[in-house]
Amino acid sequence: MPRRNLFILGAAILGLGVLAAGAWAGSSLRLACNDFPPHKIETPAADGLRGFDIDIIDEALHRTGWSAEFSFLPWKRALEFAVRGEVDGLCSCSRTPEREATLLFSNELGAVSVGLFARDPAALAGIAKVGDLKGRKVAVVGGYNLEGELNDAGATVLAASSDKNALDMLLGGNIDTVVGV
Repeated sequence: MPRRNLFILGAAILGLGVLAAGAWAGSSLRLACNDFPPHKIETPAADGLRGFDIDIIDEALHRTGWSAEFSFLPWKRALEFAVRGEVDGLCSCSRTPEREATLLFSNELGAVSVGLFARDPAALAGIAKVGDLKGRKVAVVGGYNLEGELNDAGATVLAASSDKNALDMLLGGNIDTVVGV
């Protein structure tokens, strides 16, 4: 059976009832996150807020005798590090069958919606589902499950390292739309 790494979905905690009850209580977990305000904030402003996903994870771990070290990486790299066991888990992730083969998912605490963005509203006309993006140049964060869905739909997908980079591609006129969360 392949190694299944610990995993956090949406800010839910990863089976801590099993882990914290054992000899590992008081340990620290290495968690990889992508910068995704207001959920996860790599560089907090003067208010010190790190994002509600980070706050929930940190508090839940603290209450069970654990602590966390948060590393911020581009999403695709964070996911790869979790799959390879270079970090103990992720701060959030969409559940897919491929990911379930190597990651353990907690219960979901929250969800985000997917949005479609364009410079010209007319570019969005007639788009009701992912399949309607066939043949269009679309940017998405590399490694998001949306990347595979768009490829399967026949879109011309450009993988960006972050949502900001994807939006910069859109503003620069390099793509038709951005699919993001």
